[in-house]
Amino acid sequence: MLKSMKDLKNDLVIGEVKKEWLLVLFGSRWSLEVDRRMMSELDILDMYNDFCKEMRDEDMEYMIEEFGICNRFVDGMWSICMSDDESRLYIEVDKYEDLVKEIEDGDDNKVYELVSKIEEKYDLFV
Repeated sequence: MLKSMKDLKNDLVIGEVKKEWLLVLFGSRWSLEVDRRMMSELDILDMYNDFCKEMRDEDMEYMIEEFGICNRFVDGMWSICMSDDESRLYIEVDKYEDLVKEIEDGDDNKVYELVSKIEEKYDLFV
């Protein structure tokens, strides 16, 4: 079923209200960092857009094509990738309190296991 333009616009609404997010940062050589941040969805999108602008300004658009991912794959979760050695998963704390607690309380192996389940559930790569 095709969506009307109004429905599509509603789907694209990006929140500007600052909320608490859990950042799961995957770096090179299996490094892992978990941190809470106060930010809005617009902040997340702006960060990715700044990356894209910088790559275009530096004539490195291939970096966007090869590594660039900015995906709000479910309400309250974003996956962001801006290089071959770093990816980010943002999880809205209020919407996923149990998952956030599990990630914060878990060791690195547990975090990788939980993120793998998210990847399987939503058919994506973080």
